[in-house]
Amino acid sequence: MSHLTRYLSDHAPVVCVFQRGRPSRALYSWIFPSEVLQDLVGKDTLTQLLTDYMEHDLQSTHSRATEWEACKTVLRGGCMGFTCRVRKTLQAELTEREDVLAAFQQGEGLGPNAPGEEINLLSQVIETRDRLEHYTLKLYGQLLHWECDSSGKLLAWIRKREQLHSLVLHLRNPRGGEATTQHDIVAVFRDHLKGVYESPGDPDLDDLGGYLTEAFIARILPDSMREGLIAMIPKSEAAASDPAAYRPITMINLDVKVLAKILAVRLANELSHLIHSDQCGFVLG
Repeated sequence: MSHLTRYLSDHAPVVCVFQRGRPSRALYSWIFPSEVLQDLVGKDTLTQLLTDYMEHDLQSTHSRATEWEACKTVLRGGCMGFTCRVRKTLQAELTEREDVLAAFQQGEGLGPNAPGEEINLLSQVIETRDRLEHYTLKLYGQLLHWECDSSGKLLAWIRKREQLHSLVLHLRNPRGGEATTQHDIVAVFRDHLKGVYESPGDPDLDDLGGYLTEAFIARILPDSMREGLIAMIPKSEAAASDPAAYRPITMINLDVKVLAKILAVRLANELSHLIHSDQCGFVLG
């Protein structure tokens, strides 16, 4: 068994190739999610499952294709068991953190650091809930893929292959070396985009801009209004390891759009005077 990953990293799915018997025999591949291989219990469980299957299958007289179909069932059960175990652990962790947050909120205001501690507890609850939703969707996707018809399985297999080749597995760090972990890759992109999105100066000193800036700093508005999802679109004919080879597309959150719409409606008569003439394509009049 060998792996066929372009560049090993902490978030790259690993394609394992199985070969039984003579080299002329057909090769069978299986894509393992990175979180399964990074989990010691999940990795040991899959290793033991494969070992037991191979040992019991030595005397099999079935065709290689039939043996591989049976092996896939073993692997699917192991992956699904890993997902269910992680979901159960995260559900217990979420319940515990929600109880801690509720107990803290009942006694809020007991100290000068209470607001900061509450924000920290709330962020832990949100992070755990996001991870739980991730594994819930993963389990649903596994069930949908493994229990659908043949055409649906083919489309799911094609989609999985596309996802494997669309991942950014490594980046060239301008400071030297290669970034291979997800944390380091995000750091390289962040440093690169700071220069791309660098503001020429502080916000304008008008009343509206000052009010919104003060509201953001004082956490009067939700933190999500200061966040955005950046999708990195690779440029054609460019090295995939170069951070500048990706075109950033920023998608702001819905609450920001709602606030912008409210302000636009209230300032409809003045927007044409506040916005530069070459930036008012969507301003009435």
